[in-house]
Formats: sequence, C-alpha cells, structure tokens
Amino acid sequence: MPSYSLQSFLSVNEGERISMLKAAINSLSAHVWHSINSLIKDSISQEVARRYQLRFLVSMVQSYRTLELLCALKPRKQGQTIKSQVTKKILKRSDG
Repeated sequence: MPSYSLQSFLSVNEGERISMLKAAINSLSAHVWHSINSLIKDSISQEVARRYQLRFLVSMVQSYRTLELLCALKPRKQGQTIKSQVTKKILKRSDG
C-alpha cells in the first residue's frame, strides 16, 4: 500500500491532485474494507472452532457421567469409590 503525505498532494497541480486524491481514497477505502472483512472472517472461524470444542467437551462429560452411572451399578470392592473405578477403567483403556 502506498504512503500518502500532504506534501505529495500539494506539490502537484490541482487537476493532478484531484486524480491523486481519488486514487488515494479508493486505495485506503479498499484497505480498510479488506482489514474489516478479514477481521470478521477470523472472528467467525474462531467462533466455529470454539463451538466445535465445546460440543466435544460436552460429549466427553456426558460419556464420563454415563460411565460413572454404569460403574455405580457394578459391584465394588470395599474402599473402592465410583470415581476410582471410573479412573481405573479409563486408564485401562488408554493402555490399549
């Protein structure tokens, strides 16, 4: 993007100045529009990613809660909690 200075506009005749002003206004307007448009697109992409992550986390919590419920129905050894049973099942699964 070219740099615009007051000196460059004042150093030319009026006809050329009007032409330079129109070009500068068009260029700067396009730059501002492109910047705003890019910002909006980035914001939308971030929002989509945030919502996708939220859905993933909600799904994971629902699965965890269901696992807790199923472990609560299963007999446990004395001193074993539902949470420790769930943790053991998850860790066992992580080993393959």
